[in-house]
Amino acid sequence: MSDMLVNKPPIKRIPNARKLIRENLIASHNCLIVIDDDPTGTQTIQDVNVFMDWSEESLGKAFDSGAPVFFISTNSRSLSETEAKTIISEVGQNLSEVISSRNKRILLAFRSDSTLRGHFPSEENCLVSALELGLDGIIIAPAFFEAGRYTIDDIQWAEQDGELTPVHETEFARDPFFSYKNSNLKAWVMEKIVDSIRSEDIYSISLKLLREGGPEAVASELMKASGKQYFICNATCYEDYEILVMGIIKAESRGKKFAYHCAASFIKARGGFKDKQFLTRKDLAIGNGPGLIVVGSYVEKTSRQLTQLLNSGLTDSLELRVGLLRGKESAEREINSIIRELNSKLGAGQIVTLYTSRTVDLTSQQNFRESGNMIEYSLCEILKQIQIRPEYLLVKGGFTSIEIAKSAINVKQAYAIGQIISGVPVWCLGAESSWPDIHFIIFPGNVGDDNALLTAVRILAGK
Repeated sequence: MSDMLVNKPPIKRIPNARKLIRENLIASHNCLIVIDDDPTGTQTIQDVNVFMDWSEESLGKAFDSGAPVFFISTNSRSLSETEAKTIISEVGQNLSEVISSRNKRILLAFRSDSTLRGHFPSEENCLVSALELGLDGIIIAPAFFEAGRYTIDDIQWAEQDGELTPVHETEFARDPFFSYKNSNLKAWVMEKIVDSIRSEDIYSISLKLLREGGPEAVASELMKASGKQYFICNATCYEDYEILVMGIIKAESRGKKFAYHCAASFIKARGGFKDKQFLTRKDLAIGNGPGLIVVGSYVEKTSRQLTQLLNSGLTDSLELRVGLLRGKESAEREINSIIRELNSKLGAGQIVTLYTSRTVDLTSQQNFRESGNMIEYSLCEILKQIQIRPEYLLVKGGFTSIEIAKSAINVKQAYAIGQIISGVPVWCLGAESSWPDIHFIIFPGNVGDDNALLTAVRILAGK
């Protein structure tokens, strides 16, 4: 990255920036609501509630807590666009009722993928319309430093093998549902919105503006916003985002209204969250009982990480053979066999890795969706019948994580307590879940180097 920054201004630091941002958020009486399209948005923060249902009762509970930030985890990235819009409309209707009844003021963030996958801009359009927000602009801030994702010269970059690669050249751009052709974010916005936007409606907050002009220069640029224009935000470090957020605050204090389409690093800056050391086994108070790792993600990075874990000999392993799940009888035999073995191993106090076979038909959207639904259903059926409560549950893959949380162990609310390694959040599950207070580690499919999964499991295992 250093080569790309040769002609850029040096990083500008504002002392106590995040403390000042947090104090402003609290004093403003605004509540920052983060709509998270999969459960990994707490990758950078701690001490925040996550709600997995959006009933008026749950949303009322969220507001009544007095917390300045909370998450609503919709898992909408795993759904079709039509299904996602239906869910987001429901979220909007319920939020509107609760906000009105409690006379609340909100800031709205859409936490999505730093590699640009997701239902953009349809989700924002649905929710903004339902809430009648009348936005002046949308902040596009996808840099995610913990995972090596940076925005430089309006281009989104992903670090791979120590080198920065434009994201359109990565495997993520070939996603069966969310493929795209552009790493330049102005071009990406136009690619996604097509005919309903003009290039002159997309502005850029450059590194030069951030680092030489500071918050006031950012605010001046944002004051140009009207009629829901887009602002591409460049950033390579938290200092950039702190200046950006302080500029946003100034513009908002002068009457401008924004929503934020962002990755997890922006949430940390906008919420004024402090840095926190990674959680240790001692912090988690893990005993000597069994542990369970479930691997369902199919990105290439996950398969490499799984190989490292299996080769380490640190855990026992069970393979769910996906090819046997297509027939009713063979699926039933395979699932029942896994349940028996898993209960036996957990009962013996072992750490077990349950993983899906790596060969899956991903040649079309239909096959991808059918295979994904079949695999998630099977994993949930297995976990529903676990008789031994593990000391912890680590799930690899965002979609897999939330489906297991909601459908297998009945999670409706969780409390994000921090990260075990960079970009890997740890939740403490609510009292209504099948395993209350258990530590639930959500390991995104696209995070970490090839040894990252093994590193996390070693921490949990104390080895």
